[in-house]
Amino acid sequence: MEKVRKIRKNIVKKRVLPGVFLAVFVIIIAVLCYFYFQDKNQFNFAGLKWKIIEDENGTKYYYSRFRIMEGFPVYTALFENDPRTESVEIEQGTFFKFNQKTFITFNADAEECGAKNAVVTQMLSEFLSTAGIETERATADKNLSEESGMPFKNCITAKNSNYSVIMLEKSDYPYIWQPNKNCYVIRVGNCENLKAGEKFITAIIVQLHDIEEIMTGISK
Repeated sequence: MEKVRKIRKNIVKKRVLPGVFLAVFVIIIAVLCYFYFQDKNQFNFAGLKWKIIEDENGTKYYYSRFRIMEGFPVYTALFENDPRTESVEIEQGTFFKFNQKTFITFNADAEECGAKNAVVTQMLSEFLSTAGIETERATADKNLSEESGMPFKNCITAKNSNYSVIMLEKSDYPYIWQPNKNCYVIRVGNCENLKAGEKFITAIIVQLHDIEEIMTGISK
């Protein structure tokens, strides 16, 4: 009987232990894969934590939450374009500093971008409002200003004023530059408003990080 028990015990060991080892191995691989993909979908940029998230259609978004300065409202960035890319060139020496009042305006060609203008206006307004900056929609099209009653604003009117202007215009390719201290021009290419607008915000974030004014990153 003793010999039979030993044989049975050995049989159980041979049958059970490989299964246990396999189960442990599978669990370890699953855990490693989880952390790998978690890390793959997160990155640090401009002193902030970013996450890559996808909607039900597989569209990727780049997400972060932060305050421009301590005590200011939280801004939620949900970009369609990777903030790390250099897809939109920015003129060297551009320095972002806005007056309390800022007009977001479009030249005649850019007005043709239609609904895309409303999207980028809202995005820029939401971002600047978290820094306590008041924004207003304007136009650099004199005729449209007279017809609609919208304020007529461009880089010339802003030059010696007490307000800032962000002017969007169509171009051969997206590009951001600063004609004078009160005006920033976002060239949106062929109505690539969102791409150029997101890069404009990203450039401000990078500048703020460089001069250590982003006080609290609260990505979740």
